[in-house]
Amino acid sequence: MIEICFNKIEISSNRIDVQCKSEGDSLNIDDTLYFEFSEDITVDENQIALALATLCGKVYDKIFMDLNVNKNLLDNIADFTNAEIQVNNVIDEDFVNNRSENNLMLGFSGGFDSLAEYNLLKDCDFFENIYLVSLDLQGRFSREKEFFKIFNPFIVKTNLVDLKLNRNHWSFMYIPQILFSSFLDAKYISVSSEFHAGPYGFDEKFTLTSRINQIPLSYLGLERIPFTMGLTGIGTSRITIHYAPELIDLSLKSLANKGEEKRYRKQLIIDILSKKYNKKVFLEHVKEGNKHRWNRMIGLDFFSLYFIKNAGIKEASKVMTDIPDEAIEFANSLSLEFYEKYNTNFLNSIPERFRLSSAFSSISLFSAGSITIDLP
Repeated sequence: MIEICFNKIEISSNRIDVQCKSEGDSLNIDDTLYFEFSEDITVDENQIALALATLCGKVYDKIFMDLNVNKNLLDNIADFTNAEIQVNNVIDEDFVNNRSENNLMLGFSGGFDSLAEYNLLKDCDFFENIYLVSLDLQGRFSREKEFFKIFNPFIVKTNLVDLKLNRNHWSFMYIPQILFSSFLDAKYISVSSEFHAGPYGFDEKFTLTSRINQIPLSYLGLERIPFTMGLTGIGTSRITIHYAPELIDLSLKSLANKGEEKRYRKQLIIDILSKKYNKKVFLEHVKEGNKHRWNRMIGLDFFSLYFIKNAGIKEASKVMTDIPDEAIEFANSLSLEFYEKYNTNFLNSIPERFRLSSAFSSISLFSAGSITIDLP
């Protein structure tokens, strides 16, 4: 039996402390988990329950939370985790929370994807307020805060990475939106992401609906809108170069350290795009770092084709080894312009009323029957 217990939960206006103990898993936790807020806020126990559930994924057979939770949310957390859920008290009525459709919470890390989404949405006419919310994971991720704090986001600081609770499920990224949702009275949320982040992004019949619905956000009155999911890392970088070239160097330093493959890869993207579109961008260049092997990560293989086409095999080989001749020939036989455009397969995951938003007026779309609007 693999179990985790969230006990002795102490809630104050700017902090939540949780005694966390796991048994039978690879983490063997017996420590205090905490969430610290940049503002004094009121947090409902249902919000805390869902935040803790994102740290569990489907790893545990049994989960205990020292909380009072409404039955409908509890049932959906059980479906999400595939676990037996025990709580301090089950409230035998549905949790209902109608949040404002005028407000959006944007998960903001300061990387190129979140900078692109912020710049596309900041003047959007569909929302009265767009709130930036950030996750301060500390430790080796402290560099992110040094940059995103410039934007004055609402911040949740936590030690969840120290406890390795980020390893169970990717949805921990939603914790700031979940915990700030009542305080900010926001129905809509977005976590910046790109379509090459997993193999599902390459399926022409792919829909995000099932992936998003894995997390019972709707029972907190929340709805995710994946505005940038149809863009590659090339597309988000191109948007960032146009709207915020002065921030690129600081952003790049915040998202990866010198010597990391990611740092050099992002640098190479900026070099290619700034030259191609005659954009002046200040960038402190670094030497190539560690490399990945071909056919190990589909997303990085995907990038390497663009590098071969636009920078040559010598530069591509600085981020990827063992690139086969077939890949080189394939990349050079195509224009690969779609890397810089929006994949309209992902529009089905954006509510129709938002598709004609000014947020899309600067995006070039591709796919059968697509709208074609060039990037600036």
